[in-house]
Amino acid sequence: MNATSTTRTRRDPHALEVVVTGIGLALPGVTTYGDLLGPLPGEGGFAPATGLIGRELRHKDRASLLALRVAEFALHDAGPADTDDAFTGTAEATAVVVGTNLGKADSVREATDTIATAGIMGLSPLGLPQTSSNAIVGWVAIRYRLRGPDLTVCNGVTSGLDALAWAGTS
Repeated sequence: MNATSTTRTRRDPHALEVVVTGIGLALPGVTTYGDLLGPLPGEGGFAPATGLIGRELRHKDRASLLALRVAEFALHDAGPADTDDAFTGTAEATAVVVGTNLGKADSVREATDTIATAGIMGLSPLGLPQTSSNAIVGWVAIRYRLRGPDLTVCNGVTSGLDALAWAGTS
């Protein structure tokens, strides 16, 4: 996830330029983007909940937990978060844009397995909303009290690049 900002370019006053101002990563054995320049660890688990506490852990799937961790790192890297993880930027003008395709596959699989074994009455009313890809941006917006547009782009292998493009238009 990247914290981004947009500026007008001098060549074309109507064109927007996306500037990546912060980077957040959630990879096993990788703590900063500088670690990506060396060999990556072959094994070892990464717990997305590491660093999250209390309410942040409830009713969230793995993709949402990963997004919360990545958003925290990206905001700190970009600068608009204080030491208590409170967002210090302009919440009304800050969008959350996520690019994913299979981020919710675990939640969807769990829901379909439950329907197959216990029928629709076996579904939890708290679990079913987690099958929506938009839940990821929702949790990030709620956590940091961001009030700008929220968008999830789910269109294949280019989702990450398309999310950056959409971030520039938000």
